[in-house]
Amino acid sequence: MRILRSAPSDRGQSVIEQRLERLPRAAIAVFALREALRAAPLISAKRAEDAARLSALSFRALLTAGAAIEDPEARRSARIASDAVFSAACRETVAYPALYAAARVGVAVLAPTAAAAAYAGFAAACSSARAAASRAALLPEAAQELAELEAGRAAETLRAAPLWPFGAPEPFDRAVERLAAACAAPDAPAAGWIGWYRSRLGGWPALNDGERAAALSAWSVPPQG
Repeated sequence: MRILRSAPSDRGQSVIEQRLERLPRAAIAVFALREALRAAPLISAKRAEDAARLSALSFRALLTAGAAIEDPEARRSARIASDAVFSAACRETVAYPALYAAARVGVAVLAPTAAAAAYAGFAAACSSARAAASRAALLPEAAQELAELEAGRAAETLRAAPLWPFGAPEPFDRAVERLAAACAAPDAPAAGWIGWYRSRLGGWPALNDGERAAALSAWSVPPQG
């Protein structure tokens, strides 16, 4: 598990990190998870097969990290998946923000200290904004959710909420459609994952049996059921 730390580039970013550090660990993990879920389809790749391959890595990281929030037995899978997508992000020149966001969720869940978890959550949120070509440190949805968590909203209720409570931005919808087309081939690495991802746009209240089985025993395949 790679917990790389770099100095915040401005005071605003360090404040975000400090705000996260004051939250419960579960809240940091859910915040990071939702940010990476928002970024997940925003993978730019010249070839459809590259988009499918990278998306499969990202979705595995998201599933296993989400499982590890609830089930300690999924921590090993989350560590493996996070390292795999982080390695891919380091090799990519275009797709890395979305991949980096996915990698950081595992760090937020597994980090040994609150400070490390807060930095991972901050990094996931900033990567999500970069993937969306935003000039702000946080997407509006992330800023709102951070404020709600600070006001006492329970992490489990936020996790169950729709990812885009006021409707998904048009660029996001287009990105999902492009990714679905890239994953359409039965033998595509992400075939099966795009359906799982779409099912989580309305919220992810808890693991179902298929997700738990995938996270615990076969993290390399899409969850069934």
